[in-house]
Amino acid sequence: MSFLDVVLLGVALSMDAFAISVTNGMLYRKSTLDTAVKCGFCFGFFQFLMPVAGFLAGSLFYEKIKKIDHWLALILLAFLGIKMIIESVKEMKERKIESGASPAENSVEKKGAVPFVPLLIQGIATSIDALAVGISLSAFGGNIFSDSAIIGCTTFTLSFIAAFIGKKSGDLLKDKAQLLGGIILTGMGLKIFIEHVFFGG
Repeated sequence: MSFLDVVLLGVALSMDAFAISVTNGMLYRKSTLDTAVKCGFCFGFFQFLMPVAGFLAGSLFYEKIKKIDHWLALILLAFLGIKMIIESVKEMKERKIESGASPAENSVEKKGAVPFVPLLIQGIATSIDALAVGISLSAFGGNIFSDSAIIGCTTFTLSFIAAFIGKKSGDLLKDKAQLLGGIILTGMGLKIFIEHVFFGG
């Protein structure tokens, strides 16, 4: 595969990570640079690691995991998404009770950057498909480490940019950002699940 082919492959693989980085940027927009760097490194690392793991483990390993990979992605992302939706609805109800609070006090904007554990779960859930890519790359006779590095760097770049896009979106959405973020995460889990079950993705 040519360099451009691998870059395009990296772009395709990073779309889920891009969408979730936008969500993280919406929620943690007070520390956008920190969030962008963490999203970039986490998603980029797993998009580098998974093709290498798939390449080294071989088709036997993937034949076993592909039967449950879409369930794993659905469970992980839906868990995070539903948790965020519940928290958002709860906070909205609390703000209605605290009617004397100012709009600034009513914001659900998170302090600091995205926490490690949720980010780790997101990274794993969005990179499972890259296992299959690692297996298929072996058929082209290329260098799996250089190809995976290109994929990882592409994902890092797009995820980094996505966090800043999320910040702008979050500034507009304000207190609706967490609710939308939860919907996006749950939707991403459903998307991966439906693609695998109905379209063999």
